[in-house]
Amino acid sequence: MKKLHYLLVILAVCAFACESDDGPGSSISISAEFDLQETLAVNINENDPNSIDRTINFEASDNDLSSLGEIDEYEIESLQIIIENYDGADNIELRNMSIQVDGVATSFTLQTVPLQNSTIDLTDNADFLAAVAAEFLENNEITLTIAGEVSGQPVSFDMTIEVSLKVTGSPS
Repeated sequence: MKKLHYLLVILAVCAFACESDDGPGSSISISAEFDLQETLAVNINENDPNSIDRTINFEASDNDLSSLGEIDEYEIESLQIIIENYDGADNIELRNMSIQVDGVATSFTLQTVPLQNSTIDLTDNADFLAAVAAEFLENNEITLTIAGEVSGQPVSFDMTIEVSLKVTGSPS
């Protein structure tokens, strides 16, 4: 008898938990995580100008988001710039490095960035990441511009920009 009582309680809980309400305000959301990554190769020869001005476009359509239906929200979980494969003198650095996302009022300027295998982590700036996520939601893409000057040449290195996204959608 006790077993039957427990079984009825479990069935009742399941019935209420699984009940669907198609009325206003009800929705089903599905979330998925994506990593976007682009690498820029920077090569500055001895007689070249020492400035860098590069633009990268990240498109959400590069990933299969069709299963999410209409996109309701983007959340930027991390944004990093990784500098690797450095080849140059020991003391060369990137100066006055600016990082700008089109459509986002906030930008970053870093006075000096060592070029010998370093990582610039922009994850801690919640306001900036929220603004970038809003730009992603509006356009399903972001355009990131990185500019600065190297303190010497010749120099070459790779800049890998990594964006980790959580995307939430409402299937139709």
